[in-house]
Amino acid sequence: MSRVPAHWDAIARGASVVRDSGLPIPVIGNGDCHSAGHASVLAADAGVDGVMIGRASFGCPWLFDPRYNAAVSGVGCDPVASPHVSAGQRLLALLRLIMIWHHAYKLNRGKFEDLRKCFQSYVATAWQSGQRH
Repeated sequence: MSRVPAHWDAIARGASVVRDSGLPIPVIGNGDCHSAGHASVLAADAGVDGVMIGRASFGCPWLFDPRYNAAVSGVGCDPVASPHVSAGQRLLALLRLIMIWHHAYKLNRGKFEDLRKCFQSYVATAWQSGQRH
C-alpha cells in the first residue's frame, strides 16, 4: 500500500495524452478513492474511463452497494456509516471471504497470511457498528 497520496494531476495528464493520440486505449486511474461517488468525481475530473478502488474496500465489501453509497452521500468510505449492514452481517462477510479464499488457495499458508491483513478491517467495523446499534 502506498504511503504517499495519489497524483491525480499526473493521471489526468496521462489520460489527456492518450485521448490526444486518437488511439482507443482505456485509461484507468488508481489511488486514494474512498467511495463509488468519489470514483465518479475523480473519473470526471481526470478524464479517465474508470477508477480502481482498493484499500477503501477492505472490510467494506458493500462499498459498491447503492444503499451504502446513499448512506454516506459522498463523504467517503466509513464502513460503519452503512446502517443496513449489521455487526453480524459484517462478520458473516468475513467468514464467507475466508471460505472463498480457502477454496481458491487450499492450504497455501502464504496466501492466508495475505488475507489476514483484512481481518482487522472486518472485525473493527463489526465491533463499531455493534456499539452504534
